[in-house]
Amino acid sequence: EEARNVLRDVKPSAKSAIIFDIDNTIMNVSKPSGTSALLWNNELLLFYTAIPEVLELYQELLARGFKIIFLTGRLNKSTDNPNLSFDDVRSATISNLHEAGYAQYEKLVCMDYADRKKYRVGHWKELMRKKLSEEEQYDIFLTIDDSPENLVGEYIGYPIEIPSKMSYSGTSFVKRLAKPYPWGLD
Repeated sequence: EEARNVLRDVKPSAKSAIIFDIDNTIMNVSKPSGTSALLWNNELLLFYTAIPEVLELYQELLARGFKIIFLTGRLNKSTDNPNLSFDDVRSATISNLHEAGYAQYEKLVCMDYADRKKYRVGHWKELMRKKLSEEEQYDIFLTIDDSPENLVGEYIGYPIEIPSKMSYSGTSFVKRLAKPYPWGLD
């Protein structure tokens, strides 16, 4: 609802963009119980479901003419990291998006393994938004993400945080966000 209110009077141009994160923002991603963190990363692309309210917002924004850009910390390809089991993580991400109903978009920007070694995900996302704004001339109206660290800095437009218990640890999350969580994240 917040996104709709912010964009109510906006008439999008050819370069009006909305940035969405993927994991736990447009799709719930769950870790299979009893698995290690490494196994979870290997299996990450297999356990997802679309978040209906976000999918509905995505469809409305497309219909209004906004350009959708997915900006994710998912890696571009498994050859960047020998620990990943996928032949092409980017292709798997594209399949995830299509199967979940996110088939139309302007760009999919995935992180390279070399960047993962150099930057925190939030800093890398800020650099990518800067590139999209300055070099590619997108006008970013909203950035929608589940992690507060990805919603700071420049080139963000209006930040919207999608609550995700997977992005937080300890009690600080519980104190900040009222339960029950939207979209069945309990």
